[in-house]
Amino acid sequence: MSHWPWRALWALAAALLLGCAPMPPAVHSAEGCDTDTGAGWHTLAPGVHVWQPAVDQEPNAGNAGHVSPTTVLVHGQRAWVIDPGPSLRQGQRLVARVRCVWGAHIERVINTHAHADNVLANAAFADAQRTGRVSVLATARTSDTMRQRCPGCLADLTDRVGVSAMAGTQIVLPDALLRPGEELHFGPHRLQLREVRNAHTQSDLVLWNDAHRIAWVGGLVYGQRLPELAQGSLLGWRQALSDVQTLQPLWVVGATLAGHRPGDAQRAIAATDAYLAQVQQQVLQGMEAGQQVSELPVRAAAPFARWAGHERHGFNLQRAWRELEPAWMDGLLRP
Repeated sequence: MSHWPWRALWALAAALLLGCAPMPPAVHSAEGCDTDTGAGWHTLAPGVHVWQPAVDQEPNAGNAGHVSPTTVLVHGQRAWVIDPGPSLRQGQRLVARVRCVWGAHIERVINTHAHADNVLANAAFADAQRTGRVSVLATARTSDTMRQRCPGCLADLTDRVGVSAMAGTQIVLPDALLRPGEELHFGPHRLQLREVRNAHTQSDLVLWNDAHRIAWVGGLVYGQRLPELAQGSLLGWRQALSDVQTLQPLWVVGATLAGHRPGDAQRAIAATDAYLAQVQQQVLQGMEAGQQVSELPVRAAAPFARWAGHERHGFNLQRAWRELEPAWMDGLLRP
């Protein structure tokens, strides 16, 4: 009578005991595969995976610019990516993750808005784009903005995170345009496209998955990090947040990932709006008091004083002042 090796018996016992337990995704056998392709992944729905930074912070050498979530949609052996990240290296890690964990190849990359930490990882798809194996998509306004701003953004991000983190990163622009109002179909995934103009940036693409109530909102919703008003409109941004809130999403993927607990998505939307409301109130009160913008507090008040990026608050006040002053002078806005 033959005897099974003891390791085989242990394997059989484990399979019988754990057969109903959830198992981690299998790592596919392929050249160059490595299970260490990045922590912080969350599955929001079947085939919907998000790579979330460990903490909310500004780009620096420690995080190599990875401060915003990246989404991978998987269907069979094909994958789409939403906001690939800040650098060639980050994009290469993303490609490895998709190949090794899901056995898929990326065929589309969607840029929701023209900020460096979201789009510079397009560099990982430069060769595939040239040969027609990958298409990079964005709205017309985002594409134009990237063409104008990405050289400066690349230089700025390199200064902040270091030359080694950005090594080999080149600017790869979209080669196809997204038309708001349309719906993208990718296997079971249905994404309704909406464009918000003059809010967080000149163009923020909102993608809505009604089946799983997931909203991708570009940079409209932040976590524990002060929002960036550099290319946007305070009033337009607040209106956009109100519109997103009416969707009642279960998950929001923006400058943060929110939705781990019931109501988290709504709280993240409300917190971003509350900060912008604070900026609006500070500016209008300063105008009423006859102050100059330079006399306003350079640090946000509670509960935002401890958020990352506190050095941005003074600039946000200046940007909001320029926007709100004409309406205040006409009597259309008051504290």
